[in-house]
Amino acid sequence: MDTKWKNTTDTQTNGSAPVPVRKKGLTLRAAAGLLSFLLGVLLLIESGFYFWAQLSSSKGRQDVRDCFQTDYQLTYAFRQDIAANLEVLLNMGAGGPLNFYGFNGGTPAQQAKRLHQLWAPDQNLLYSVSKNGEVLYTNRSGLTDKTTPSNFPKEYSFLLQFDGTKVSIWKNGQQLDIYKNGYYDFDNPDQWYVPGYRNFAAGPALADVRVTMAALDTPKVFIQGNYRSGSVQYNRLYYLQKEQADLRTQFYTQASILAVGVLLLVASRFLRQDKVRADRALARVTGKMWFEWKLLLLVLPLVSLFLVDAPTSSATVTLSDGVLDAASSSSAFTYETSSDVATILYGEPSFVYDVPETVLYSPPILLQQILDHPGAVMLLFLLWYVFGVNDWRYQKRPWSHGICGMLAARQLKRPIQKRLSRMAGLMGAAFMVLLLEFVCFYGMLCANIEFTPIFHVAALLPCAAALAVLVWSLLRQNRLWTDLGLLSDRLAAVRAGDLSHPVSLPEQHDLHQTMEDLNHIQQGIHQAVEERTQSERMKVELITNVSHDLKTPLTSIISYTELLEQEHLDPPAGEYVAILGQKAQRLKAMVQDVFEVSKASSGQLPVKLERLDLVRLLRQTLADQDEAIQDSGLVFRLSIPESPIYIRADSERLYRVFQNLISNALRYSLSGSRVYLTMEQQDGQVVTVLQNTSATELNAHTDYLARFVRGDESRTDGGSGLGLSIASSFTQVCGGVLDIRTQADLFTARVSFPVEM
Repeated sequence: MDTKWKNTTDTQTNGSAPVPVRKKGLTLRAAAGLLSFLLGVLLLIESGFYFWAQLSSSKGRQDVRDCFQTDYQLTYAFRQDIAANLEVLLNMGAGGPLNFYGFNGGTPAQQAKRLHQLWAPDQNLLYSVSKNGEVLYTNRSGLTDKTTPSNFPKEYSFLLQFDGTKVSIWKNGQQLDIYKNGYYDFDNPDQWYVPGYRNFAAGPALADVRVTMAALDTPKVFIQGNYRSGSVQYNRLYYLQKEQADLRTQFYTQASILAVGVLLLVASRFLRQDKVRADRALARVTGKMWFEWKLLLLVLPLVSLFLVDAPTSSATVTLSDGVLDAASSSSAFTYETSSDVATILYGEPSFVYDVPETVLYSPPILLQQILDHPGAVMLLFLLWYVFGVNDWRYQKRPWSHGICGMLAARQLKRPIQKRLSRMAGLMGAAFMVLLLEFVCFYGMLCANIEFTPIFHVAALLPCAAALAVLVWSLLRQNRLWTDLGLLSDRLAAVRAGDLSHPVSLPEQHDLHQTMEDLNHIQQGIHQAVEERTQSERMKVELITNVSHDLKTPLTSIISYTELLEQEHLDPPAGEYVAILGQKAQRLKAMVQDVFEVSKASSGQLPVKLERLDLVRLLRQTLADQDEAIQDSGLVFRLSIPESPIYIRADSERLYRVFQNLISNALRYSLSGSRVYLTMEQQDGQVVTVLQNTSATELNAHTDYLARFVRGDESRTDGGSGLGLSIASSFTQVCGGVLDIRTQADLFTARVSFPVEM
């Protein structure tokens, strides 16, 4: 079962079968389809950029191979680190200067001493440098060129010795074959970069130099505290092993992200129909945004990649009393940030200080910056999918909603609509120009670009034009809301009945045509009121004259009929006279009813509103019709209060209302049934309800309050169909409401009046 945030389906009846109707909404399945697609692509971008960065270069591929080594001493990074440290130690033993390695100043012996002071506390890598049998530098007593794996602690399973011409290496007590065919190959990452190859000789300066190195199996952190200038640590091997473990964890994490991304894309494929619904809902939201805003969201993030942070070319650190001091103002040595020598010499790369320098890159380097910033690419993908691909897929002419659409104003018909739309478009364009000016100005500040006079002219002209447009728009709006005030005042006057004071505006004003239309409406209303008044007057006069003209011959017919009845004529002549008398009386009642209905509908019916007791009026009506009630055979169930309830109405007209309702019930109720008449007060209203059961089937779609409407078209009882219409008209002119309801054969008449306190 689909769990929904909003109802997406409903039913409508088509005959007897329900038909599902689709409504706009977003279900959990639709949201899941869209989110699985977006998250899947984002995760693939994240993991794809990572694997591209790791596997697109030989060093990255080597790092990946290293991270899966169970022993860090078997990695390429370890070999490179040991080789680099050996090169430094050999240079120290030969007495050569260390300028190449970043030191500057002092004799070679002073440089070597300072470096030894930096390296000595680190027991992860033990070393001993001797020359002509004399130990020059060592950080572990007992470590000499005579040391073998058998007479050294087992936690140091790696041992390297240089004997003046070549290097010997032992790993777990087993000597390694490092020279193999005797030639060094730079393209072979498995070889050791150490002297002793046929094409990599040690040289005569190292003939009397002996170097021994030992690496700890599990590196630890060693720190030398100097509380005058801060603590110093080397711990290169510790960080090398930690980087290896971190890289392995990162590789597994990215592989998991890649797998999750693929699974999400597969899930979005299964939910593609729901995803389409979510895409459409998303397009409805983005479609409400201006096209120009969406264009900025697509372009600005891409342009912002032109401004990137690049490191400076070099940095400076110092040594004070043998301790590395980054805060000292004196410069003892410098190093290039582009090399790995600083990391090799000082271990922890936290001593490298990079000064950011903002550089405007050319497009080829911009592509490299995009590849180096997966987060930016992920953001670009989201923006391009939401505001680009998906929006253009489901929006017809997306450029029509925004500044361009307001300036074109093609879908608007009225001139005032087009003028106001174009004015709003110009204001939006001016605002966009000012925004772009600010972005460009800020970008040039970040890029340290010099502001030339040409730039000032090029920047100030659009800015001045945008400000001029805004000022012009404000002036137009000031005139517009002034005219709107005049228009509102005129509408209020027309509503109050003042139709004789037209107002005109100059032709150049936006509301000129609207005000002219209002003036024509005033004239039309005034003319229509005059014509209606004359028509109503003529209608009343016509009804009065016709009623008078009908009453005179009708009175004569009734009089002569009564005279004939007094002659006691023999049948069938006597019967004919009786029928003639009945029809004449019916015609007289019908003429009177038509006369009263017409006067009520035209507002000419005289009404005398007074404070009266509705309970007393209803009881009087029932008493006057008691004989008819008794002869009907119906049973009346009354529920009328004993205490008086006062309302304001015309007693004569209201008496006629209840008389017609009771007569209607007596005439059309089922024989022997019950008639219920109740009266009660409800929320400041007195409600009188009369209910009876119809003798014939009632039509639920019939308006029983209309004129000449009868419940049963086949009736021949002499009813005119005006009784309920008269009752409704009289109730309305007295300030009440008559409501007729039917349910099956139950007929309900409900009369309500506000209670007079």
